[in-house]
Amino acid sequence: MKRDYAKQHIQTWNKVWEKDIYASPEIRKEKAERKVKLLFEMLPIEINKNSLILDAGCGGGYISEYLLAHTDARVIAFDQSEIALNICNRINEDHRIKTVCCDALEIPFEDECADLAVCIGLLEHVREYDRCIEEIKRILKKDGFFYVVSSNKYSSMYFQWVVRHIFHLWRYGYQKNWTPRQFAEIMEKHLFRQIDIKVIE
Repeated sequence: MKRDYAKQHIQTWNKVWEKDIYASPEIRKEKAERKVKLLFEMLPIEINKNSLILDAGCGGGYISEYLLAHTDARVIAFDQSEIALNICNRINEDHRIKTVCCDALEIPFEDECADLAVCIGLLEHVREYDRCIEEIKRILKKDGFFYVVSSNKYSSMYFQWVVRHIFHLWRYGYQKNWTPRQFAEIMEKHLFRQIDIKVIE
């Protein structure tokens, strides 16, 4: 059953990236730049050329591109969709971003290897999100930073999600929507030392 769901999940996102229906590249670039800029405004740790940044659920690689533009760190981007990674590799012409095709529930990296883990638009699409968070926590260094951007139940996007479900127009598979308080409680449950919740859109 789980294997069937995982296969269907990958097929769903391959279709999204194959048809490029999630949003136009221009909009994705604009949103990626804004979210990465906010990250570096609030980042409490130093990131340098010896640092490792992991972009979890990287999609087309727009976040990775801006992460690289803001720092000389090593950037590894991973996603389950090979089609998304192909897009990422196309915009990554100098191959400075390493891409890996893998499941966010079984990340093939050693414990405590990353200084910064970036997870934008992923957790809400993962049914076993607690397991995903623990896996990302495993690969983070003890003083590492976990930057998450996820869906907000109080946003206009949530209203769109509801309407599209009613008319059977939703094309992005499973999605969980949290209130800011609910999301803070999830992070607290996973024992992150400092939690700062911001509503950014």
